[in-house]
This record gives sequence, structure tokens and C-alpha cells, in this order.
Amino acid sequence: MSDTNHSVLQQAQQQFAKEGLPFPYVPAAIQSRLQAVTPWVFSTRADDQTPYDLDSFVASYLEAAEPESYLLFGHDGHGINSYAMHYYWVQKHLALFDQIAWGGVYTDNDFASKMMRVHFAQLQGVIQLVERTQASGKWPKGQRLIAVMSDFRPSRWVMFRHGDMQWVDEPSGLEALLGASLAVEALLAE
Repeated sequence: MSDTNHSVLQQAQQQFAKEGLPFPYVPAAIQSRLQAVTPWVFSTRADDQTPYDLDSFVASYLEAAEPESYLLFGHDGHGINSYAMHYYWVQKHLALFDQIAWGGVYTDNDFASKMMRVHFAQLQGVIQLVERTQASGKWPKGQRLIAVMSDFRPSRWVMFRHGDMQWVDEPSGLEALLGASLAVEALLAE
């Protein structure tokens, strides 16, 4: 890893630590591509788009025949209470979009920090589960899994092939992540 990218990773870790927040999963294989988009947003994407407009990221993934692989995470928002911590993990077969309210005037930031810890651990678990499923050869050709977890929008997930999609709506982000995880575990069990 270059000194510049190492310092970007350190900058991100320090920013989270300064606020007493858990640090999200950043696989060693992509740490060298990490860039600072803003003092609070970090990404492996080539552009400088910030993460608040979750719907545009979801739409871009769904519209792409070959989605760009990237990690985008950090704090972004607007107004006095529409702020969130974001974690977007996008690969060809897997897209996870997590948006946890944090940093707004009326947000319970202590509770949000605890939820981040749980979400980040579960996100890492799903990423690694999908990698194991793919390595086992049990991931069907053309299969995609997408999960959207948000405190501002409906949480949902879908596993689909070739545009045949039926979203599963869930009452919370964690339940959307659990549903996605169970769908992958079912593939492994076959």
C-alpha cells in the first residue's frame, strides 16, 4: 500500500475513532485504492460523488450490465437532521447499501453508534458469506443480491437473475440484511 493510501486509511480510522464510532470493514485487497472524497467520506470510486443520495446508487447498480466494483463509506447529509453514516459495498454479484441516521440534531447518536457496530459486523459477515458461496461454486451464474438498509427509506433486499426481481420489504435494515444472509445460506445448503 502506498504511503498516500495508507494515510487515507489512517485518516478514516482517526475520523471514526475521534467520534467514538466503530470502523467499517475495508478488505486489505482494496485498501490501496481508498481515497478521501471529503474529510468524512472515503471511497475506491474514481469520482467524488458523496453517498447521501442512496437511491441513485441503487439505480446505477440495477441499470448496469457489469456494475463497477467499489466501496464508499462515511458521513453525509443535509439540513439539521438528515445526516447518516453510509456503507456501500458494490461488486458484480453483490450490492449492500447501508444508511444509518447519525449526526443529526435530533438523532440519538449513542444508539446509532451501537447500531453501526451491529450493522458493520453483519455487513462483513454477508460479504464473506457471499465470497465463500462463490468460491464453493454454488453461486448461480448471473445471480445478483442487493440489500438496502436505511433509516430514511424502506429497507429491502432481492436476489435475482436477468432482471427478474421481486423485492422483499423488511421492517428494518437489520432484517433486510438477515433476509439477504439467509438467502445466501440457502445456496450454500443446496
